[in-house]
Amino acid sequence: MKLQIEKLILWPRQVAEPPRILTFELSKVNVITGNSRTGKSAIIPIIDYCLGSSECLIPIDTIRNSVSWFGAIFVGENRRFLLARKGPDGSKASDEFHVEFDGEITISNNAPVRNESLDGIKLYLDSLAGLSFLGQKDQEREERLSFRDVCHLVFQSQDVVANQSILYYKGHELKYRLKLQTWFPYLFGIKSAEDLVIEKQIHDLENKRDELEEECRRQERAANMQFQKLAGTLNQARQYGLYNGEIPSGGSLSVLIDICKAIVTTPAERPETNSEAFEKAEEELRNIESKRAQLSLEIESIRKRISDINALRATRSAYGEMLKKKTERLSISDWISKLFESTASCPFCGSKNHPIAKREIERIQKALSKYKSSELGASPVFRSFDREYAALRRALREKCDDMNALENRADVARENDAALRELDATNRLRWEFLGRLKEKLSFFKAYLEDGETAMKLKTIESELANLRSRLPSQKELANRRASVDSQLSQMALCRLKTLDADAQYTTIPPRFSYSDSTIRIRGSDQAEHVLAEIGSASNWVSFHLALVCAWQEFFWKNAGTESPIPSFIVFDQPSQVYFPHGYNDASDFKSGWNDEDTMAVRKMFDTINRSIQETDGAWQAIVLEHADKSVYGEVEGVHEVENWRDGRKLIPESWICPKRS
Repeated sequence: MKLQIEKLILWPRQVAEPPRILTFELSKVNVITGNSRTGKSAIIPIIDYCLGSSECLIPIDTIRNSVSWFGAIFVGENRRFLLARKGPDGSKASDEFHVEFDGEITISNNAPVRNESLDGIKLYLDSLAGLSFLGQKDQEREERLSFRDVCHLVFQSQDVVANQSILYYKGHELKYRLKLQTWFPYLFGIKSAEDLVIEKQIHDLENKRDELEEECRRQERAANMQFQKLAGTLNQARQYGLYNGEIPSGGSLSVLIDICKAIVTTPAERPETNSEAFEKAEEELRNIESKRAQLSLEIESIRKRISDINALRATRSAYGEMLKKKTERLSISDWISKLFESTASCPFCGSKNHPIAKREIERIQKALSKYKSSELGASPVFRSFDREYAALRRALREKCDDMNALENRADVARENDAALRELDATNRLRWEFLGRLKEKLSFFKAYLEDGETAMKLKTIESELANLRSRLPSQKELANRRASVDSQLSQMALCRLKTLDADAQYTTIPPRFSYSDSTIRIRGSDQAEHVLAEIGSASNWVSFHLALVCAWQEFFWKNAGTESPIPSFIVFDQPSQVYFPHGYNDASDFKSGWNDEDTMAVRKMFDTINRSIQETDGAWQAIVLEHADKSVYGEVEGVHEVENWRDGRKLIPESWICPKRS
């Protein structure tokens, strides 16, 4: 993507001071040289902050306390625009942006006024880089590629530019490294944007397919666990009269399920119950109860009459004894009468002339006759009582027999009613059992039959096959990758030849490894080794410079690739491997072509310039250095932006404010 930096602008917190402006030349090697602690290493964080970084890594205290807004003017393809951002509030990056385009751009002494937010800036930059199409709703924001991600490739900060393990800005953070490793094939044209969208859809579908397959396996495991329970279910069906066959003790679960299906679809014949049967049973019990009550009354009446007769019979016995005693006592009157008739004398006093003797004897005989007559008259009555007693006894036996028969009938009726109720309860249990059995069969249907899960799996497999057919073949991808690898390797090798790398590394092309974000070099043992296995920091910085130059050259050569990577690179002190410490100003550098370290640093500037010139100025370099013109002054195409020495720094002394509260 054509995007270079024209100006860097800082607005002071002190209103009276004008803004600080650094002007860069396009398609050139721009150098800011200076001593330590002058603000050179703040340039990368400032540019990154203006380009929408979510965090602010601009150094605290002096710079943050003195600057209210940070800004930069960028030049793109037929587009020039200003991005300014308010300084952070404490540790929190500001959400306030100011944007101006083309002819509208004015740099006034007054600080900018907010007219855009962080989200708006990110959307604009994504669109400018052609990345907005990768923001589909079904993609997680953390997964999609954004302009912010590719920004990491244009900054070679002081801790990166000569690092043996990290190739780009924030590459030490795993989340950024893994994300770029995923998207490198797209960035270098190995895969198209459509390929990546399809791959994302395939990835999502494969995850969904795996979930469904796991669900099928879970159902199968659960179904196998249910085998014995289902065998028990068949045993219960046999108890309900729904199944008369044998219960398999082993074998396929599908056999048991087929048997259960047959039970559900064609249940065995079984007695039914209805309301009429219950009503008849209840009517029978009511009739029996009514007859029992009537018999009880009749039996009680007979028992009462028998009791009365027994009482009369007891009275008759006493009455007979009384008559018998009186008759026995008065029976002497017959003898006295006979004696009186034979002697004509009174049997009591012996007098023959007793005036009432005969009359008294006759009165006694009359009393005897009366008692005898009473005894004779009571006998038929007492005999009738005996007959009545015998008849009542027979009637009582008959009624008791009727009552026993009625009780037997009642027992049968009650048993019939209980049987009906038990049958009704059993039938209800049968239907409940059949309902539960249907539910179990619906559970097994999902994997034994072509159920919903199986249909979903078939649909997903069909969609996957369709999507895979739209992707380039593995052979085609391998050819594309080989072509890109070859171009990058040759371009990097071309730059290594003009840098201070060991001779053996300037004859064999290095290879950039997308999968682990490192450079692989073939050693004398003909095996590939990662950069960290190569000795000397001078080799590390040479490979860094060669690789980033190769990237920019590749995008220029393959214009159809439409890379979203900006066409500028910022290097922070690549000479550090030669002047690691103790070189604070220009006098410390030993100038002269005979000095190997000075020559090595000069080669850096010359190599970067050659890369820019040979791509017709397709990209821009900004180098932040201790080295001054004595090192790079004679290199064509190098523009010195400013020299921060003799008190000159990024932040003017007049700007420095006391620490903000």
